[in-house]
Amino acid sequence: MTDDQAQFVTDQDLIALRVLHIMMPLVVVLFAGAVAWSYFTGEGIAFGESTADASMVTMLTVVHGTILLSTITLSIIIPHSMTACGKSGDVSPRAIFARIRTAAIVRLAMLESTAVLGLVTCMLGVQVGTMDAQPLYWLNSISTLVLIVSAIVNFPTRESLANQVQRALRR
Repeated sequence: MTDDQAQFVTDQDLIALRVLHIMMPLVVVLFAGAVAWSYFTGEGIAFGESTADASMVTMLTVVHGTILLSTITLSIIIPHSMTACGKSGDVSPRAIFARIRTAAIVRLAMLESTAVLGLVTCMLGVQVGTMDAQPLYWLNSISTLVLIVSAIVNFPTRESLANQVQRALRR
């Protein structure tokens, strides 16, 4: 990477993007720890198991699964379309970097909100006692893993940002 390519990304920009890629998943991981703590200690509100409680967790699981599939698809499509420059060659690398930063925030926010919904569904299942009866409801926590993997795979480096800008300029 030449100095020209790296010049549009300041150290502060790179640090800010890295902090986003660390902190957004970390918050969700901390909440996952609270869900696990609640499950293993038995602490929390005990509503007792009923058909209504189990059906609520089932409904949230279906909603979560649908949203997760949509979010995974959109987290690929939206950032790609946000960074496309079109046919105009007058877009500066700095402006493209701003689009890349915004696309990263949008991608992480979509995945984070889906992960939180999955963990809230798990927490509700723990609270009403359906997690022991139906451990498959723990699959709602998969969206947390999707967020973590996405943050790791897309973790920003100077070179990866320069490559993204070059690809955007070619589109």
